[in-house]
Amino acid sequence: MGRADARWALWDESSAGPILKMRSGTRGQRSSAWRLQYFGAAGLSALLTALTVRTPSADIAANRADLPPVAAHVRSGPAPSQPLDAVTLQQRLVAYAASLRETTDASEDAFTKAMKITLTPFEPGRAGGEAENQPMLAGYAFHAGYGGLAGGMKVPYHGVSVFRPGERPLTDDPHAPCFWTSAAAGEALAATGYTRGGERAFKRGRLQQYRRTSSDGGTVFYADLLTHVAGGATADTCVYEVRFAGDVP
Repeated sequence: MGRADARWALWDESSAGPILKMRSGTRGQRSSAWRLQYFGAAGLSALLTALTVRTPSADIAANRADLPPVAAHVRSGPAPSQPLDAVTLQQRLVAYAASLRETTDASEDAFTKAMKITLTPFEPGRAGGEAENQPMLAGYAFHAGYGGLAGGMKVPYHGVSVFRPGERPLTDDPHAPCFWTSAAAGEALAATGYTRGGERAFKRGRLQQYRRTSSDGGTVFYADLLTHVAGGATADTCVYEVRFAGDVP
C-alpha cells in the first residue's frame, strides 16, 4: 500500500473516528466533530481578487448522514459576527493553503485565525475542536473543525465543509448548483504551488488530492477537495468540503 493509499485508509478507517457527520434534532441538520504554501503576498492578493467561483443560488447540503457518530456532548462555537458569502470563504481557504510552509503554519491557532472562527473543544483539556453551523448568506452554513494527531500524521486533519441546514445532502441532489467548481478550486491551489495528486471515490462523491512539500522538505501538506457532480443538464464537478493534513514525504 502506497503512502497516499495508506493515508486514505487511515482517513476512512482509523479507530480514532471520522472527520464529520450530520446529526438531527432540535438544532437541525448539522455537521459534527472532525478528526481527522509558498506564495508571494502580491501574487496571492491578485489570485484571490481574480478567483473564479460560482456562488450558490439554491439549496445545498453536506453529505454527512453515513459517517459514524462522534462525541455527542460537543457544543457549537461562537458564530461569526457577519455571515459570509461564498467568495469570502473560498478566499480564506486558498489563503490558508498558501500559508502552509512549515508544520507550525498548520497549527490549530493558525487555522482558526485564517478562518476567523472560534473552536469549541471536543473534550476539555485536549487539542482539537469545531465550530458548527456558522452562518453564511442565502441560508447556507459552514462547519470548521481541527482534529488531534493520529496515525503518525505530522499535521492533523482539519478543514471546512459547506451545507444547507435541514436540507437534502449535497451529494444526493444532482440538480444542486455548485458552491465552488473543482476546476476553479484546483487552479487556485495550483497557483499557490500545489500539484494534483490522486482521486478516488469517497462516500457518495469523489476526493481529489492536492499536495505541496514544506520548505524544509520534511512534510507534505495535503489539501483534499471533496466533490460531487451537480447542475442538471449543465453538470459540473463541485466542491463541498476542503480538508487539510500533513504527512511525511
